[in-house]
Amino acid sequence: MQEITKIIYSNNFFNVIKVENNLQLDNILDEREAVIMILLEGKIYFYNERILKEKQYIISKVENVLKGIKILSNNYKMIIITLKESFLKEMGIFKIEKTIHTNLDNYCAELIRNLKEEYLLENPCYPIEVIVKFFKIHNFLSEETLKYFNILEKNKYQKVFKIIETNIKLLPEDIEKKIFESLKIEKKKLEELIYISQKLTLEKYTFKLKLEKIIEIYLSKNIALKDIIGEYNLKDTKRINIYLKKIYRTNIKELKKENNLRNINTSEGDKKLKIKSKE
Repeated sequence: MQEITKIIYSNNFFNVIKVENNLQLDNILDEREAVIMILLEGKIYFYNERILKEKQYIISKVENVLKGIKILSNNYKMIIITLKESFLKEMGIFKIEKTIHTNLDNYCAELIRNLKEEYLLENPCYPIEVIVKFFKIHNFLSEETLKYFNILEKNKYQKVFKIIETNIKLLPEDIEKKIFESLKIEKKKLEELIYISQKLTLEKYTFKLKLEKIIEIYLSKNIALKDIIGEYNLKDTKRINIYLKKIYRTNIKELKKENNLRNINTSEGDKKLKIKSKE
């Protein structure tokens, strides 16, 4: 049974530690006020007959956790985030009076997956985001802190849609790459954001936006439809027709007819203007 205790991120306020099979957890938790312990594999017994199982976590005062720990499995893997009292005060996190013991949901599991050394080197603020999310779920944040982080999230959301619109001619996967590079937002969070605001996946939302732009250009300028479609990296005309029929109650053929009528009317109008000017 190999023991691993590795600090993957550390500062004066908190530590992020990867632990495997270490039986001396009290050394890790020394001089800290609070702890978030996320068990990825194994089973651990805590005080008051509390058993932490795989993919569960505890948020607690350090003194409570240290009352009695027993490893109940041959191996275990855990992420431990230890927090100093000064950090809790600075961040407007309420004092932890009771221990939280609950299952790790998919969203939090995704956050934890990114707690790796290489990722944290490029994204040093990411651990704060993770900590805030865990405390936000259980209403440990003051109203002022909550308001501040909601503003930050709103700004990030606005930037996401700005990046999509600016790069709408690119393929969906390239647009997604631009968002990740610029905002360091996790994939699940991005999909969640698009779905909450648009009730669509990112891929379907970009397709819808591309189509809106194509229709707008096609009906306002004398450009061949196939050229506009190509410029926006769309090739599946069958899918385009299905979407046009579903949303706009039309299809490519009808669009072309409408555009031809517009061109004829414009042309007739130009002729009348020329005749009038000669008179």
